[in-house]
Amino acid sequence: MVWFLFAIFAVNTVAMIIGDSMLNILPKVIGEYFLVCGAFLALSSVAIKEIYKYSRNPDFLGFILGLTGMCLVYATTWLIGFDAVAIAIIHIYVIEKERKEKKGSKAWRFFGRGRITYRKLKCMIYLFGLIWCMLYTITLLIYTGPFLSWLWLWPLGMVFCFIRFLMIFRNIRVPKPIAIPYHIMFPIFFIFFVVIELMIIQNKFHIPSKELDYVIVLGAGVNGYSPSKPLKERIDRAYNYLEANPNTIAIASGGQGPDELISEAQCIKNRLVAMGIEEDRIIIEDKSTSTEENLAYSYKLIDNKNASVGIITNSFHEFRAKLMAYRAGFGTIESVPARTLYPVGIHYTVREFFGVVKFFIS
Repeated sequence: MVWFLFAIFAVNTVAMIIGDSMLNILPKVIGEYFLVCGAFLALSSVAIKEIYKYSRNPDFLGFILGLTGMCLVYATTWLIGFDAVAIAIIHIYVIEKERKEKKGSKAWRFFGRGRITYRKLKCMIYLFGLIWCMLYTITLLIYTGPFLSWLWLWPLGMVFCFIRFLMIFRNIRVPKPIAIPYHIMFPIFFIFFVVIELMIIQNKFHIPSKELDYVIVLGAGVNGYSPSKPLKERIDRAYNYLEANPNTIAIASGGQGPDELISEAQCIKNRLVAMGIEEDRIIIEDKSTSTEENLAYSYKLIDNKNASVGIITNSFHEFRAKLMAYRAGFGTIESVPARTLYPVGIHYTVREFFGVVKFFIS
């Protein structure tokens, strides 16, 4: 059972790296996490006898996690049905086995020990955070390499979750001069983080109004004459909106970087024209070097300051871009979100919190 789960995990990982699309990969990545956790849990049932204090059937629990992971990876109707039946059979088998053996263990059938308490709940939360940060760090390294900006966030989260889990599990006390400020500041930070993230996520899924007067396509990197992946997503979103709304004017915004052969604005215009958008519907702004300049310079190109305007950028960036637009003088502004590529989109969405905080304090 253990090696079966590890084999599935290895085959799926290789297939994802060499041949799958990253656009619909998030459930597959989470499915991989379930598979590897199930495999290690099944393996620990053989190697670590201590685990039976917390689960009477860790091997079956690992197999259930593996089946759930397979459903997320492949997501076919017949497989989901098969796995549901298999999990039901496993559950019935375990109950029948325990009835015959008349086990008197206080451990839960699958996971836990005794009744749930606040302390145990905190342990589980930090343990889940530790596992998630570890697996997500590995995922980012596989898909982006070690040079992704702010990659250190996830190893730092892993260390924090490990320390907190160890402190709660071992009942380690810290001095009050440290504990009291922590218990005050951490909930405040956490609430603030959740509020900002909800705003970021809300703008990620915003449905824009039809027939906006203008849409501003924010620039991103250009590789030679070709758009980078984030810029390509923005251009595709601009094309779809302009096609559906023939009276909307696009402002292609973005200057030329030192390693770019043309400006980002020119790259946006070239691609949109090649896709069939009329050239006279595209205004170029090619002097800006940052998002704030994108919006400030684009604002000057709009004659009617009461015009309805949408911002086209990758979805995780929409909320901060709107804040910058209001600062630049825009009145009516909407999000026209382009897709964010997964699995790195989770990282960008979390990282964006710090960008928003920097904007507020600047």
